Amino acid sequence: MEENAKGGREAQGQNGCNHQRPGDCRLPMNRDPRVTSADDVTQPKPKGNCVIDKGHKDGQTTLNVCTYNTRTLKTDELQNFKWDIIGLCETKREGEGVVELQGGAWLYNQGKTEDNKDAKGIGFLIHPKFKDFVKGMKCHSNRVISVTVQLTGNKQLRIVQVYAPTSEYDDEAVEEVYEEIAKAIEESEAEYTIVMGDFNAKIGSYQPGEESIMGKFGIGERNDRGDMLLEFAAQQGLVIANTYFKKNKNRYWTWESPGGSLKPN
Repeated sequence: MEENAKGGREAQGQNGCNHQRPGDCRLPMNRDPRVTSADDVTQPKPKGNCVIDKGHKDGQTTLNVCTYNTRTLKTDELQNFKWDIIGLCETKREGEGVVELQGGAWLYNQGKTEDNKDAKGIGFLIHPKFKDFVKGMKCHSNRVISVTVQLTGNKQLRIVQVYAPTSEYDDEAVEEVYEEIAKAIEESEAEYTIVMGDFNAKIGSYQPGEESIMGKFGIGERNDRGDMLLEFAAQQGLVIANTYFKKNKNRYWTWESPGGSLKPN
């Protein structure tokens, strides 16, 4: 992570950014107590626009977004892949706020507090080279948070990070989370939206007639929570994006037991 952070710091506001519209990325002073202002972290003034693009022509760059169920905040694995914004689940970190980590990355965490002792921890890691383009971060609940990023052409991207209840909770708790996600999407003025995280659901394999919701590269059997997820995606006009890409077999599962002896089917 240290190596990535240093490289990002050198690129901040320069390589990969367009200098035609300086000042687009200043963070708003939001008085909503649920909103954590990133102004709390020392940072230089914005120097340009962030651009999502497939290539690197004309100073443009690719924005690498992913989600990671970290189960405590250990970031050693981040050295092995490209990342710019990571949505985190199960950070097991207490409190809410933004801190600047060694190496320059921002960590926004919504964790356990005196008023909410059930929270397992959810958050974002923001790479140093994209910190200037964060417009704001918001906590919708202890299971749903979002970050808004300024793009080129005065467009914005909102990323909604979700940590859905496990099977220990009833369906009503899951439905409440989906209602919070829907509100986060509805209130956003961003042109682009990504909803990601740990939904604790198995959507299984593609079934005929589902081409508008998911691709043909799911795996296994669907459970009841998977049905709920697909129904929600259809209602919101979302797609299960990772099912549209064929992957190696070892990429079809995202969890294993300690030692690797057990993996999901």
